[in-house]
Amino acid sequence: HRDAVPWADLAAIPLCLLAPDMQNRRIMDRIMHSVGAQFRTTLQSNSQVTLIAHVLQGPWSTILPEHLVHTLALPPHLRAIPLTTPDAAAQVGLVVPDRDPLPTLAAALFAEARRLHPIPDQI
Repeated sequence: HRDAVPWADLAAIPLCLLAPDMQNRRIMDRIMHSVGAQFRTTLQSNSQVTLIAHVLQGPWSTILPEHLVHTLALPPHLRAIPLTTPDAAAQVGLVVPDRDPLPTLAAALFAEARRLHPIPDQI
């Protein structure tokens, strides 16, 4: 019944989390380390769909990107609660091969990234 949860409080919650070899998980681990806490992980997967499926079926929670939460139709018995303290954000980069033409999917992703965040042509 809270409007927000500090990252440190996650140490007491049974969580389904991404596998430790995934970049988003490493970011979350660094945030937890910065507040002197560790996750209580009960299930790990490299699939966010798997994490969501377990949360739907059991007494677990998970951490999802905010944009994904907004695209889901959460059933009434689930809530999305923002994480706070610290206010954490991570920059991500897009690396594409230096070739012409780019692979179709890479070109589409790069075009969308440039639309959202214009960058100089030299980069």
